[in-house]
Amino acid sequence: MTKISWSKNGFIAYTDVKSPFMLCMSYLECLDGRRWQMAPPIMIDVGASINQFHTNALSNNKVNGRSVSGLQIQKVTWNGTGTDLAIADSLGNISIFIAGVELTNSPNSSTPSFAMTLLTNMEIIYYDEQGVSQVNSLKWLNLNKPIIANVPAVKVETTNDTTVSSGCAARQGAFVEDANWNAYSYGVHQYKPYGTSHPLGAKHALFVVRDHGDITLYYQGEHGLAYYRCSAVLPECSYVNCSSIGFTRDGDIIVAVYSKLERTIQVYRCTIDWGYLIDAAEQQKRNPSYTTPGEVKQSKLPSLSLELLQVEPVLEIDESGRLQTLKHMSIVSPNYNSNTELDFLIGYESTTNDDEEVSTKIYRYQMANDQKIHILSAFLKIGESDKQFQDSLPRDYSIGLKQVATYKGSILNIEFYNSDLFVVLTFTNGEIKVVNRINFKELLSPEQLVVDGAIKFPSTALMLNDAGFQFPKLDMEKDDIIETSFSPNLTSLVSLNRNTNQLHFYNMKRKLDCSLKGFMFITCVAMAFRYSYSCFTNTSCEDLFCCIHEEVARIAPHCDVDKLNLGIIQETHRSINFNIDFGREHVDKLLGSPPLQRLLSLQFSLSLYHGWKSSKSAAIANVILNIRTVGFALMYATRSMVMYANKVSKRGTMFATEDSKFQAESVVSCLGPIKWFMDFCVALTQQFIELDSQLKLNKSTSGDEFVAVPIVLGKIPRYFMMYCVSYIRRLYDFTKQSIEKIEPNATLYKIENNILELSQVKPFTKPLLEVFYSLKSILEESPVSLEAIDKFLNHVDEELKTEYYTRFGTGETRSLGTEQSLVFSGEIPSIFLNSPSILEMLNNKYSQFLCDNLSDTYFYDTEWLRLEFVKKQLQNPSGPTVHCRTDLTRTEQTLENNHSIPNDNSRVDDLRKLVFPYEVNVKKCTRCCSVSQLHEPISFGVSPVSIWLMAFQRSCICGGYWVHRNGPSASE
Repeated sequence: MTKISWSKNGFIAYTDVKSPFMLCMSYLECLDGRRWQMAPPIMIDVGASINQFHTNALSNNKVNGRSVSGLQIQKVTWNGTGTDLAIADSLGNISIFIAGVELTNSPNSSTPSFAMTLLTNMEIIYYDEQGVSQVNSLKWLNLNKPIIANVPAVKVETTNDTTVSSGCAARQGAFVEDANWNAYSYGVHQYKPYGTSHPLGAKHALFVVRDHGDITLYYQGEHGLAYYRCSAVLPECSYVNCSSIGFTRDGDIIVAVYSKLERTIQVYRCTIDWGYLIDAAEQQKRNPSYTTPGEVKQSKLPSLSLELLQVEPVLEIDESGRLQTLKHMSIVSPNYNSNTELDFLIGYESTTNDDEEVSTKIYRYQMANDQKIHILSAFLKIGESDKQFQDSLPRDYSIGLKQVATYKGSILNIEFYNSDLFVVLTFTNGEIKVVNRINFKELLSPEQLVVDGAIKFPSTALMLNDAGFQFPKLDMEKDDIIETSFSPNLTSLVSLNRNTNQLHFYNMKRKLDCSLKGFMFITCVAMAFRYSYSCFTNTSCEDLFCCIHEEVARIAPHCDVDKLNLGIIQETHRSINFNIDFGREHVDKLLGSPPLQRLLSLQFSLSLYHGWKSSKSAAIANVILNIRTVGFALMYATRSMVMYANKVSKRGTMFATEDSKFQAESVVSCLGPIKWFMDFCVALTQQFIELDSQLKLNKSTSGDEFVAVPIVLGKIPRYFMMYCVSYIRRLYDFTKQSIEKIEPNATLYKIENNILELSQVKPFTKPLLEVFYSLKSILEESPVSLEAIDKFLNHVDEELKTEYYTRFGTGETRSLGTEQSLVFSGEIPSIFLNSPSILEMLNNKYSQFLCDNLSDTYFYDTEWLRLEFVKKQLQNPSGPTVHCRTDLTRTEQTLENNHSIPNDNSRVDDLRKLVFPYEVNVKKCTRCCSVSQLHEPISFGVSPVSIWLMAFQRSCICGGYWVHRNGPSASE
């Protein structure tokens, strides 16, 4: 059963059990900074999409065009990237939708084109009309890309001389005492692609088995989104009642089928001849635009070949002589872990003679590649490093029984998660068991975790189960559950109700007493590991945030939850091994660093209070995320302009109007971020004015109420600010030089009454000149000049290096602890407050460089930046932390995290930092509820060229995904 599929991007597709050929899609969204809900489902009319597909040019296969009315969706499954969704209906037809694109021209165009958009937007790109037999099983092939995965965290014992340098168990960590001289070490490795995959790394393929023994491979071509197909028939197979698909490490597809009629299990090996795609993959390594000639393509189309490996009778009688019935058959493919092999899990149900109690036995068979048995290990190692040698060896497989596991009760689903490392068993009585696929043992239970009234830290940690969390027992009868699906992070699950068509959301929960010794430390370790897993695998982590917030709400009356949040952030930095040992020349690499963005996003999300109120930690994280975005925008816009100017120069023609418009659009995209940055610098100066007043009254003031202090003292935000100043100058100078090359005096015009007289300017210069004067006015109208900011930051940086950091020495441990103290909680290390105080130094530098326009600066309006924060956590409102059910009739809406502008229906675009009319085409973030315009505004009649905005087309700067503000249907 695959009526529900949860993508790695966090979007849950499921069948509408009431309406034929309707698909539902939901996701987790934050309501007010602390509370979450399953969003009302987006309804996708699959039937209407297929009817449209019959008439448009995307259809590359011949279809009969039969009516799809009355057909029911049977199975849905997302691919490995969470972008392509395969749908099988009740007649065996396959349709493939792609998320995050929209058709940009007429459906009847001969060359349809797509544009990137929100992941809630779905477009059909393939339909295969069969109408012969239903789909029994389907599975996406692996991705032909290197795999980055973290290894289990390993417990290490520490001493006073061997303490760890980072994390919550470090000397300056939040829970150094709770760790009791223990810590965990983390690691991450990159692995080669494994299993069966499309030869081209960016392309996908789907393998399907139908009831009548037909197998089909749907694959993408060398370019574009379109899918194609090749098929074959399983030999000696009359009918398929149950089937499963797996991939060997060598690239073969293994298909196991069960036939009630023949009472046998048949195992097949399917080999794919990828034809012209093999050569295309090699050619594209040298020339990405290479296209295989048509005649070569037709002569080397992909094909399938089949071999029957083994036929085994069904075990109708168990070892005790009881009758048993085959209920489940699943294949677990080997993964990047060299200790894994291809496993068959055959589940039989039987009843005892005494009380008719149902029990389930899972027979675990393992397939071995016999070529590895006959080769000495030394030669095997050579063979594994020499693909050509390895491929030349005969692949003969043997299948043997590995073990038998017995469980009480009947199993509803057997599913595999986290690169098939874990097997999840869902029982019909609502119980859920998570099993390690390597040894087939259940994960830790809370009873095993507590010994003598304290937490016994496990030797390795990789799941929330290692901190005492468990999936709740489901009420299968009350909720009338027909199927379940688990989140990619394996921290939550959803169930589908048979009658109401509602999804019900469940977090992992625990009942452990938070006063237990070691409780806080193991919590931080487990949460940090799961978050680092989502970071390395690029997986959505909204489900993990839900779990953390719900646990925080549970223990809030008894524990310091702000300290727990700090501990999780500290341990996550350790698990990701984020390094701050970088210089100013490497800031551009740090701007595009996914780990930094993920870590700041974690800090921001965990530190928010109800009503989107920020703690100091959240305010700091939000500021750094925004400064990072400004620097990112300036870097890409400036480089784009330079590259385009070089292109025009090589073209050997004069600068034309279209060229001016193109360059002008790049500058326009940065005006909002530059305005934000200049106003932010004014806001910092305003805080330094307040700090100056406090120091005059009390020299021992701590400056805790100011965000400006940790932002300027912190190495990362300070370097980001210095980078922004540098690139604002570059953008200004390059724009000015580009104009002066054509019209030398044009940049000397004066603006009177906010109107620029352009009548005497050459037409093709006007677009670039307009944006130049807009940029110039932003810089000139700011009461704090760019030059003053530059001098202030550079002198502070020099003073810190020469005077204050020498107190700590040059050790990485101390500098990391200092940086984390400033950025995580905004606290200044006590040694920095000794005479001479670092606050006095900041005040002196402020007085020296930022005091030119004190009156204008003090009264300058910076409220729209929202830098304020609250010092204490607000009282929890009544109601649950997570609203569990999807419901179209629910009236509760997300509380938008955005201040309106005084002129009625306008808002601040949280991405572009511009004011825009609050109309229909607005997107909001699922995590922080910021808002932005759905489509990039065009200023000069040419297509927008803002490369930096493309990076945030689908996701917010906080890491959450954009969705339509009012939750429209996907076809809108």
